Formats: sequence, structure tokens, C-alpha cells
Amino acid sequence: MSDNRFKWFEAIEKSEIWSNHHVSGTQERQQALARERATLGRMTGQIENTPLLFVFSGLPGSGKSTLAQALVRESGAVYIRVDTIEQALRDRCGINVGGEGYGLGYRVALDNLRLGQNVVADSCNPIALTRREWERVALGAGATHVDIEVVCSDIREHRSRVESRLSEVPGLKLPTWSEVMSREYHQWMTGRLVIDTAGRSSQESQAEMLRQLKDLHAL
Repeated sequence: MSDNRFKWFEAIEKSEIWSNHHVSGTQERQQALARERATLGRMTGQIENTPLLFVFSGLPGSGKSTLAQALVRESGAVYIRVDTIEQALRDRCGINVGGEGYGLGYRVALDNLRLGQNVVADSCNPIALTRREWERVALGAGATHVDIEVVCSDIREHRSRVESRLSEVPGLKLPTWSEVMSREYHQWMTGRLVIDTAGRSSQESQAEMLRQLKDLHAL
């Protein structure tokens, strides 16, 4: 895999058990998306009685952390940022981080969901396996999960953001544009909310995100 952080997941992802979960072909993909849309529709009947796990996904520089933090301020949810966990592991333990940051994030999220707290999970969440693991966290806590993918469809704007931004996590080395473009990022095969931040201010993107979540009765 091009991103060494996810070598921890590689053996599972390539296993026969995992391959049986992949959806291939146009018709099968459409069916999978339809099932997911139906699941989202049913959520409105459950959402008031269960904690919520908001799972953000997207490449670096797409604007996902900005939106994740805005949702935390709006909802009062617990905030879990995998970048922060991973950098703490490097700083405190001196290890070459693989999937451990995600693993710790899952456990912290599960603890809080079981306490009835809403949780916002902020990470690139780039491969199908990590996305399924967040879903399993929600299921394990009897919670509802909402996937939110953040994208920047304007490649020039995206590159400008990547090359000009500063790290919010002390000690974290941000990826270069070349590293962002070569990063392992799987195509989504299930439904999710999509927020395109291209050509929008952060306030406009936040408003669009909140509108979609309110339409889903998740706020």
C-alpha cells in the first residue's frame, strides 16, 4: 500500500474473508448504494434515542478537520482526531505508527458512545476496512453512525491548500502535494453525505454540512 500507516490493515484487507465483502460491477454497486440509502432513511426513526457517531473522511487539505471541529462546536460531541493520537504515539512511544492510532480511536469512541455521548471521528479514513471498523464501533455501542466525506473537486484549489496550510497538531509533519495524490484512498461503495468545499468559504461549507445533517434528522 502506498501509505505505510495502513500496512497494519493490509493482511486483513487482502484476506479471502475480506474480499467476500467487496462489491463489484455497476449493477451491484447501485444495489449497494440503494441499500445504504434505505438504511439512512430508516435512521430517522432511531436517531433520537441513540448516540451518534459522525465519521469524517477525506484527503488532507479537503477541509474535513475544519468541518469536523465545526460540528463539535455545533453539537457538543466528543472530538477524536486520529492525527493527534498518532503523533502522541510517535512522541511518547517512539514507534513507527501503523494502524495503532485508528485502533485507539475506535476504543475511545466506543467508551464515549456507551456513555451516551455523541462522537465526531476526524481522520482520512481512506480504506474500506477502516470505514467498516468505525461502523462496527457504532454497532457495538448501539449507536447510529453517519459517514461524511469531505472533498475538494477543484484540484488547483486543493493543491494550494495543501501547500500553504500549517499543522494544528504539534510535531506533525504534513504531507506534500505529491504524497497526498499518491495516498491510498478507496472509492466509496456505500452511501454517505458528501460535502464539496471547492469554491466555498469555510462558513458556506459548514452551512451545507449542517443543512444535510438536519435533513437527515442528525441534528
